[in-house]
This record gives sequence, C-alpha cells and structure tokens, in this order.
Amino acid sequence: MKRALLALCTAGLMLTCLTTPALGVYLGNVRPNSIPLSITGEARPAVPDAAGTVSLQNLESRLREKNSAVRSLQATLNSQTIVNRERAYEDMLDAINGATEYAWFLGSRPDVQSQVTASQLKATANSLSDQLEALKPENYDKSIELLRRQMASAMWQIIAGAEGLYLNILTYESNLADLNNALTTLEATLSEMTLRHELGQVSALTLQQIQSTYQSTKSQAATLELGIKNMKATLENMLGEKISGDITLAPLPPVSKNQLALAAQEYEASLNTAKTKSAAIYAADKALEDAKEDWDDVSGNSSFSEKYKVAEQTYQSAVFTHESTVKNFELSFRNLYLAIPGAQQTLTAARSSLTYQQQTYEAAQLRHKLGQISDTALSTAKNDLQSAQSAASTAERNLLAAYRSFERAVTYGLVE
Repeated sequence: MKRALLALCTAGLMLTCLTTPALGVYLGNVRPNSIPLSITGEARPAVPDAAGTVSLQNLESRLREKNSAVRSLQATLNSQTIVNRERAYEDMLDAINGATEYAWFLGSRPDVQSQVTASQLKATANSLSDQLEALKPENYDKSIELLRRQMASAMWQIIAGAEGLYLNILTYESNLADLNNALTTLEATLSEMTLRHELGQVSALTLQQIQSTYQSTKSQAATLELGIKNMKATLENMLGEKISGDITLAPLPPVSKNQLALAAQEYEASLNTAKTKSAAIYAADKALEDAKEDWDDVSGNSSFSEKYKVAEQTYQSAVFTHESTVKNFELSFRNLYLAIPGAQQTLTAARSSLTYQQQTYEAAQLRHKLGQISDTALSTAKNDLQSAQSAASTAERNLLAAYRSFERAVTYGLVE
C-alpha cells in the first residue's frame, strides 16, 4: 500500500512549501534516537587552523563549510522544499473523490465507452488511494525519517572518509620518516664499508649489496613521498582548498581517559543505542512493517491467489533481510567495540618498547663517547629508537581511529 511513498518523497524534493527543521534541530537532541550534529556537539572550530594547515579537530567543520557533497546533503536536510503534506493530502483526496463520483456517473450509462472510462477512473482512484495512504502522518513521517537518516548517514560517511584519509596521511608520513632514518643509517654504513673496501677488509660484493639496499630504500622513500603528496591533494580537494599537495596536518589529539571510559561502558547499552541511530536498521524495520501491512491488506483473499502468495513471499523476504541486517550490524559493532582494548594493549606494549629503546640509546651514547662502539653502531641504536617512537605513534593513531570508529557507531549508527 505504501510502495509509492519512497518515490513520492524523492519526487517531493522538487516540490515546495513544507517547512522542515534546520539540521541543527533535526540532528540535535530534540528528537529521541536522532543523530546529533557532531561528535563535539558543535561543528564550529574553537581555534581556526592556520593557513596551509588542517587539524583533526576542525576537519568536520571545514568539510561542512567547503565540501560540495557535504554541503549538498546538508542543504537537502535543511531544505524547505520536501512536500507540503497537508496540502498534498487534501488535493489527493479531492482528486479521488472527483474520480470516484465521475466513475459512478459514467458507470450508470449504457454505452461501452462510458463503461471503459469508468473502469479506468476506478483504477486511477485506487492508485491515488495508495498514495493517499502514504501521505497520512503515521506513514509519511516514517518515510521522511528514513530519507533523512539515509542522507545524514551519507554525509557522516564522507566526513568519516576524510578523517580516515587524514589518519592514513599521518601513517604514511611516519613510514617516510622511518625510511629516511634508515637511509641515514645506510649512508653511514655505506661510507664505512666503502672505506673498509678500500682497505681490503670487505669484498666488492658486500659493498655492492649495501649500495643496492641504499638505492632501493631511496627509491621507496621517493615513491612514498609522491603518494603522500597525492593523498594531501585529495584532502585539499575535499576541503575546497587550492590543490598543491603541500597541506600540513596537525598532530592528533590523544584519546582521553574519559573517552576510553565511555567506550568501556556496558556493551548491550552501547549496542542498543547504536541500533536506534542506524539508517540501515531503520530501513529494514520499515520494509518489514510495510511488507506485513501489504500482506494484511490481502488477508481476505484466498491463500492460493497470486496477490496473497506474492504478499506472503515479500513479507518472508523482508523478515530474512531484517534478520540479516541486524546480525551484520551487531557483528560489525562487536568488532568495533573489541578493537579498542586491543589497540590499548598494543599501545602499552609499544610504549614499553620505546622506554627500553630510549635506555638502550642512552647507553650507546655513553659507550660511543668512551670509544667502545663505532659511529655506525650508534647510528643503528638511534634508528632503533626512532623506529620505536614511530611504532608508539602508530599505536596512538590506531587507538584514536578505533575509538572514533566506535564513537561514530554509537553516535551516528555507522559501523562500516
């Protein structure tokens, strides 16, 4: 009965006159189970980014301001051009009554043409009745809610994608720093091996192997540097900035103890909250409800009739789809929930390793000062320390990414 509603709502985006809540109201805390405006509650930066830079804290607000896709979705959510439901309901009711009355008039006439026209009018009135049912508040509001949730979900996915790109760039920059550190060590080693080769202490093959490793590492660094520049250009494009590939990313904020405590709250409560925000589950709920109503509408028909069988099979399909949607959501949410303690353990181990490497390097500095180890050995110890620092930074990024993914699941119902 309500199948025409989604098409009606979509087409309604081009109609006028209905005043809808502004995004801040709709996505705020006014409506139960709604999606809030942003993680922080406001999408405005406390401290603007300096020219040529971007911070994770301001990424969302800058996307809202400059990204064309986000602005388009937000404008649609803010739009006052959905449908004037009350006027549409009255117009549709008048059309149905008019068609029904005229069909009755023509049906009383003896000529064949009048009878055919009356039959066509009755079919039209029945079709309009389905759309009229869709415009009733209890039906219309649910479909508009679904449409809004889907658009809001798409908007948050763009923002989450930009955030993922931000984290990836920082990871690649860290990898580049590791390669550059390795190059520094290789340069020292190559200089030492060249001298030892001249003194006849190492073979030409050994020197050639070190030279090959150095050139290969140098090539990897150049390739990675180009990849970073391309990724930065993509981020600049998303932010509506001039594309240069040179934007500077600010360091990440740490995950606070309060945030970790929030993520560690009772699992079922967090899961249930996430479910109420999910556009996918809302759509599956609505599809199941609509299929059940359609089946009920033909319950008076014979169970062997085509309409009854089709409605029954549609309902059974909606049941299976609903079960699958919920189970997949629960599995994805569980993975996000468990990723946080795993990331915390990895960070703890990385910090412990960093402490050890710091002590090892300090000891190497002392031994080098006393002439007990070579420049190459000291450089190697320094490289090990820098690698440990990089591993700790990576673990910190992974923890932040895990937390933000979980937070988006609870706040927006996004688990992909």
